[in-house]
Amino acid sequence: STGAASGTGAETDAGCEFVCSWDDEPQQEYCSIPEQDCPEGQKCLYDFADVFGPVCTPVMGDGVAGEACEGRFGAVGDTCAKGYMCWNYDMDGVGECTQLCTGSFEDPMCPDGYGCNVGRGYFICEPACSPLLQDCQGPEVCIGDPNGYGFVCVLDASGDMAPPGSPCEFANACNPGSMCVNPDFFPATKCEGALGCCAPFCDLDEPDACAGLPAPGVTCVPYHEEGLAPPGLENVGVCGVAP
Repeated sequence: STGAASGTGAETDAGCEFVCSWDDEPQQEYCSIPEQDCPEGQKCLYDFADVFGPVCTPVMGDGVAGEACEGRFGAVGDTCAKGYMCWNYDMDGVGECTQLCTGSFEDPMCPDGYGCNVGRGYFICEPACSPLLQDCQGPEVCIGDPNGYGFVCVLDASGDMAPPGSPCEFANACNPGSMCVNPDFFPATKCEGALGCCAPFCDLDEPDACAGLPAPGVTCVPYHEEGLAPPGLENVGVCGVAP
């Protein structure tokens, strides 16, 4: 359950009438999403509503990657199978089953072509992408994989309201084609005193890729350290002040 459970007037198994308080509900057990170490018949999902952590919840369906699912964003529980989570909900509460990362908390893994989006702790396998092409599907943006060296598709939280030089607080808060960086790296005037600033990705093979941006002294700086870029992404850079 994700909160206080309301009754219908009859006494419940917990021994409370009409409304059960949080203290009356069974305590949810913390678990490991990559290891899926919950008891039989349950799966480990991230609870966005009450616990704000991974908890065991009953398996209520058998949907796998790409299949439609039902749930409520933020609440624990959906119609996907164990090892999957309902994601990318629409206004009607219908989403798509997305595979969860496997492996361990310290070393999460996903199938080839996917990256593990750890995010706030939900461990979702997101399609790999190119930040220069912004080739994600639907309302998603391509940003750096927080758990590796590649790039993954995540929900676009910008609302198309955060062009380069805009203040930001989250990795997915900038318009597609940009990422949230330290304001010292992209010193735009609007970002003074902000936690982050939206800086555009750039192609290292284009010498004027960062010309005309609202930040002084920026050039196209390599995104990866030498030798660490995934194949095909060696030319990815970010506009910023070179170290």
